[in-house]
Amino acid sequence: MVQLMKETAFNTLRTNEQLGYTIWTSSRMHNGTLGLDVIVQGPKDPDPVLSRIENFIETFQAKLKSMGEAEFNEHKEALICCLLEKPKTLNTRNDRIWNEIDCQQYDFEKNEDEATFLKTITKDQVLDYYNRKLVKGAQERRVVACLVHPKGSDEAMTRRKREAKEENCHSRQEVDNVEDLRSMLPLFGRPKPKIQLRQIGADIFCKGDKCEQNANLDSKKAENDIRAKY
Repeated sequence: MVQLMKETAFNTLRTNEQLGYTIWTSSRMHNGTLGLDVIVQGPKDPDPVLSRIENFIETFQAKLKSMGEAEFNEHKEALICCLLEKPKTLNTRNDRIWNEIDCQQYDFEKNEDEATFLKTITKDQVLDYYNRKLVKGAQERRVVACLVHPKGSDEAMTRRKREAKEENCHSRQEVDNVEDLRSMLPLFGRPKPKIQLRQIGADIFCKGDKCEQNANLDSKKAENDIRAKY
């Protein structure tokens, strides 16, 4: 999705509407949850900027519908090439590997697997995903808007304007404390790791020689698999 919309987002939000000096569109994976980031940084009031971002998401739907198969396939090929590009520095390769270790997924061939799957994606599938996840009013849509007001701005006035504009919208919630929000959210599980490894500290829950022997065999097998690949 980022590959399809990033150039249009930059041209619309920065070049044409001049909402800020930095326009950034990217994807984010956090604890198994995939999200789309649209970031605008500049001197303008963030409330109308947020409104223009929402308007762009709505208007991009029409562009996606009218996009020809040739253009769509060009975007696919560009993204596949990007995924299969070899790391140019040791630091880049290190970051890619340690990111999988840090999130406990151990999917060291993720880019190759995604490139293979991407070849099967059609424009209709992307459009269906866009309609389910991104357009305003979609049932599966979830939005977190982070607004940073400049120092010295009339925060009270800004809050009153936002409340007046959203008084009939009961699905939005303004977050003043991130930790309080997290404490109210339901738990969700991580995706199943590609390689099964024992969690750090699991030894204290495992008793007996047989358990320890099996665990050592599993860990050694996973370690050998990783060494064989890298």
